[in-house]
Amino acid sequence: MNRQEGFYNTEAETMSADGIRALQESFLGPLVQFCYEKSSHYRARMDSAGVSPGDVLRLEDLPKIPVTRKHETQDLKFEGVMTVPYNQARRIFVSPGPQFYAYGPIPQEANPLLKVYHAIGFRPGDIVLNTFTYHFTPAGINFDESLGAFGCAVIPAGPGQTDLQIETLSKLAVTGYVGTPSFLSIIAERAVELGVDPRSLSLEVALTTA
Repeated sequence: MNRQEGFYNTEAETMSADGIRALQESFLGPLVQFCYEKSSHYRARMDSAGVSPGDVLRLEDLPKIPVTRKHETQDLKFEGVMTVPYNQARRIFVSPGPQFYAYGPIPQEANPLLKVYHAIGFRPGDIVLNTFTYHFTPAGINFDESLGAFGCAVIPAGPGQTDLQIETLSKLAVTGYVGTPSFLSIIAERAVELGVDPRSLSLEVALTTA
C-alpha cells in the first residue's frame, strides 16, 4: 500500500489560484444571502453595519461583514444564530464552554477531511482506532463518519481504557490512529509496561490533533 503518492481529488487539489478564487466566489454570494435571510442574528449584525448581501460578492468584500467574537456567543440565543430551526438539525453538540453547535446532514463526498486523510497517508481499507470522545463534542462522530466515507473501518474507542486500547491494537491489526498526540504517547508507554513492543503493532499512520 502506497501511503505517499497521489491526490484524493486531483482536479480540486491542483487547481490554479484563479480557479480557487472563482470557485470560492461562486459560493460566497449565495452563502451570505442565505445567512442574511435565515439567521436573525447575522441579519441584525449586517444591518447595523449597513451591509447588504449584495455588498459581499468577492473575497475582498469579506471584511465588510461584522465579526461575531466567541465571547459574544455565550449571550446569544441559539435559535437566533441558526439558519434552520434547531429541531431540524441532525445533531447538536455542546463544546466548549458550553457553546452549542448544530450540524445538518453533511454530504461526505464534499467533506474536506477526505483529502486530509489521503494527504496524511490513510487509505481505503485501513482499520482506524478513533480515540476522540463521542460525547457532547463533535470530534468523535465527525471523524467516525468521514473515515467511513473515506473507506476505512472505524473502531469507536473514545478516550481512556488504555489497556483495552492496546489489546484492540494488537488483536485487530489496527493500521490507523485518530486522537490526541498525548494519548497516543500514553498508549505507547503503557504498552511497554505490559510487555508489548509498540513497534510490533500494525499501526502505520496517525492523525493527531487536540
